Amino acid sequence: MMNIAMGSREEDILLSTANRLTRIDRAVSEEEKEIFTEISSGKSITEVVKNLLDANDPDFIKTKAREKYKVEKEEITKKQIDDTQKEFLDKACKIFDNPDIRDYIENVRKKHEQIIDTINIDTVINADWDKQKQSQAQNTIETFQEFIKKNKDEITALKILMIKELYEALNSPPYSLTIEKLWGAYYQLGDNKVKGISTKRMLTDIVSLIRYELKIDKELAPFSEIINRNFKKWVFGKNAGHIQFTEVQMEWLRMIKDHIMTSMKITKGNFNFTPFDALGGIGKFYQVFGDEYDEIINELNEVLVA
Repeated sequence: MMNIAMGSREEDILLSTANRLTRIDRAVSEEEKEIFTEISSGKSITEVVKNLLDANDPDFIKTKAREKYKVEKEEITKKQIDDTQKEFLDKACKIFDNPDIRDYIENVRKKHEQIIDTINIDTVINADWDKQKQSQAQNTIETFQEFIKKNKDEITALKILMIKELYEALNSPPYSLTIEKLWGAYYQLGDNKVKGISTKRMLTDIVSLIRYELKIDKELAPFSEIINRNFKKWVFGKNAGHIQFTEVQMEWLRMIKDHIMTSMKITKGNFNFTPFDALGGIGKFYQVFGDEYDEIINELNEVLVA
């Protein structure tokens, strides 16, 4: 709590504090709750917890920002959202500026330490907060669905030149969504078809999200996983036929695969840059694969992102 009093507003710290206070609230007596309310100038433990959670709830903050600045959803800016969140964070954390509150919380925590430690963390977050998180995830996905609907032409084409533009549009108001937030929203709704929740996200993962939302794919998997799976299948199919790739050829093919993984497509011009140029560029690629080099490029572009 001292780090909050010193100015920290990190989400992990605030949510951890909210969890700790919820455990304390379940362990202490009614008399101890009343003492807390008295020291805090009228705020109950549950009210303090709610304020901390609300200040970290994007949907709550956006609603309050629209009310504060009297604007519609499409007109709200990131700065207005950030300023509103700062206001609610400061209000929620102000109580911890009081050393009497910090001392009291620490004292009752020590007094009821054994009881508090036996409370399972899964039961700490109350039903209302859990419901709020579910609702937040659903709202995030609905916002994504709205984004897809309004950008259907670009998404249907899904050209590599549009991927960055699509993400910038997705990340900007009125959507203000990130790939990480969307992935977490699908996972939050308890869908066991969502894979790679701990995997570091890539820009091309937006393709996986779109394909999953449009029901093209039955599971939500990192784009890198899809590329690797398709690559293995393609190589196996080739090696099972009349083509047997050499180790030198496989080195080139893996580099092409890695490039498509991050860029969705490879062109002959890309062979003039890292890492291809270090091995001789497009000229060397032609020497390694012969007249089939053009067919290899076209085939990988099509097969890997299928």
